[in-house]
Amino acid sequence: MGQISLLIARPELADGLVEAVRKGIPLHHACGKVGIEQSQLSTWRNIARGRMTVWPTTGTPIREETRACILELFRRIAQAQAECAANLVDKIS
Repeated sequence: MGQISLLIARPELADGLVEAVRKGIPLHHACGKVGIEQSQLSTWRNIARGRMTVWPTTGTPIREETRACILELFRRIAQAQAECAANLVDKIS
């Protein structure tokens, strides 16, 4: 099943990560805040970019449902980063 099951089973982790990024916390620190290891984030990023099709520890194929969940997470992170930048610009304007 792989560690992605944690992301699917506990969507509050993704929600917390996205909210922390929206507040301006850098992604690597936001991961620490919600309890996601940097190595796990790197694995998810490689899956999202299509660089990884099997879990590195087991060789089990990554299901399309899992990849879709990861892609959605990174879409939400990018949106949160954009919202944070827009809010900062508003504050200094």
